[in-house]
Amino acid sequence: DHPMILYTIVSRVPRADNPKPKFRENIKEYDDNGKEVRQGSIWGQLFDCDIQFNIVASDYTIASRVMNTFEDAMFKFTGYFKQNGVSELLFKKQYTDSSLDRYRQNVSIRSIIYRATIDKIHLVFDTTIAEIDQSYEK
Repeated sequence: DHPMILYTIVSRVPRADNPKPKFRENIKEYDDNGKEVRQGSIWGQLFDCDIQFNIVASDYTIASRVMNTFEDAMFKFTGYFKQNGVSELLFKKQYTDSSLDRYRQNVSIRSIIYRATIDKIHLVFDTTIAEIDQSYEK
């Protein structure tokens, strides 16, 4: 009786213009006394992700209403997503996913795909062989 929204990542590929992580900036980490603890660098890489959302409901009308409400919410919260690591969020398509046909005898399903560009950040701290050896012994 209660509609559900399920999701899956259909694909995640590096952007053609950003095929590998790129250097962003050097960083230093300090302890509470202001003494430098370690240094490192920040690297970033952009990925295009296709995310499929499946809206499952007991009938056609409810599934369509939930899908429209979901699309409105995605539009409304795009700014929030962008503040939290999503570089871009675009509606890509609505379609009928044939792999879900067996469930359509009992429920109504709407499938939509959004394209999200994610900026994946890597923190790399300078490490010596001795530090690696010490961490292994713990």
